[in-house]
Amino acid sequence: MSDPKLVKEHIPMIDAILLGDPDAAEQAMKTHLEGSLERYRDLLRVRSARPG
Repeated sequence: MSDPKLVKEHIPMIDAILLGDPDAAEQAMKTHLEGSLERYRDLLRVRSARPG
């Protein structure tokens, strides 16, 4: 099942690419990658907090 937040992050990238707007595509990609980095950091925090 798709994560609605991830789908929402991809829509601006797709729109910018389809519109031929490289600046908007770059910004959308940066936003997406920042969100991805934060999600991975959260996962690492959760895993490192587990005992054992």
